[in-house]
Amino acid sequence: MRPPLKRTAPVTAILAWGLSLALAAEPEVHRQRVPENGLQPSAQVDAAGRVHLIYLTGDPKAADIRYVTRADAKSDWSAPLTVNSQPGSAVAIGTVRGPRLALGASNSIHVVWNGSSQALPKVTESSPLLYSRLAAGSSAFEPQRALGGDTRHLDGGAAVAAKGDGSVLVIWHAALPQSPPGGDDETKRAVFVARSGDSGKTFAAPQRIDVPGTGVCACCGLEAAFRPDGTAFALYRGAEGGSERGMVLLSSKDGGQSFTSRRLDRWELTQCPMSTVRITTSGNDSLAAWQTKGSVMLARLGDNVPPLDVSGPGRRANHPVVAPGSHGTTLVAWTEGTGWQKGGSLAWQILGPDFKPAGAGQRSDGVPVWGYLAAWAEQDGSFTILF
Repeated sequence: MRPPLKRTAPVTAILAWGLSLALAAEPEVHRQRVPENGLQPSAQVDAAGRVHLIYLTGDPKAADIRYVTRADAKSDWSAPLTVNSQPGSAVAIGTVRGPRLALGASNSIHVVWNGSSQALPKVTESSPLLYSRLAAGSSAFEPQRALGGDTRHLDGGAAVAAKGDGSVLVIWHAALPQSPPGGDDETKRAVFVARSGDSGKTFAAPQRIDVPGTGVCACCGLEAAFRPDGTAFALYRGAEGGSERGMVLLSSKDGGQSFTSRRLDRWELTQCPMSTVRITTSGNDSLAAWQTKGSVMLARLGDNVPPLDVSGPGRRANHPVVAPGSHGTTLVAWTEGTGWQKGGSLAWQILGPDFKPAGAGQRSDGVPVWGYLAAWAEQDGSFTILF
């Protein structure tokens, strides 16, 4: 603990000195457009500091997924590889159905996405849940595969988590294989997982992992992640009773074989807010960011501490991302004012080790239609936000 200051100068001078130090220590934030003027970036940083990035290009109704890397903030992006083997088989419309990326064993790359209306292979009448990987040592992504089994009415995006022992979890929400009594609706949607133990070479059949009756907000995204201790998380927006839209956390201590369920917050709302959620793991912490009632919320998963409101009320915030940095700082960024066929602004706040604001929040324009953000900490202590 820092010793108390000696009163050898006027208090106002000490306060000004402390403020100047705080401002000087606030990390720099770089704001950049997605390469190729793309949309819906998803990024992860490997142990060497190299950034791995995917994003959408082309027609929002029938888009392609690109993959690039760069060594650091001063490097150029690599020449792009196309992830999807069928042209136009991804979709950007709605902002919640874009591709997600995870780094696995030996920096293998795992990508999952909602297929477009023309995407193949199709197992059911609905759009397929698609997956591809860039295996360690390979120079091209494998042909895309459908992992959704006989689940129906895919919507709201999927998530993928991977770790160094070859474990890969693909998690999504959908209608049950058979329509239940009374028909399909949000209160009867479910969360499913497909597991791989061989770095995505093969996957087991889908298994339901949520608690029946919780429901799933159909047009909202979900997220998945592994913590270094092996705990697996899935975070999604519920739809209990058709109006309870709070966030629900699923946790697994056995590599995704079984999950327990816990509510993180509540939101009484009768319509889908079309939101996304992100989890970022750093050290032994997994930090989650989502929006509730238009405010960005932040929580350390595994704690029982109530989530923190980062953005404040009345901001029309959505699509948050979180990036842990050096010296205990954390960047939280989000969009403001975005909506159906409508772009908006990006906003961000740097937090100190105590999760209190380290300086004033910032805001700038430029988020395109169907756009959201990716963010990460650079090796030099700065942050980058891609929009």
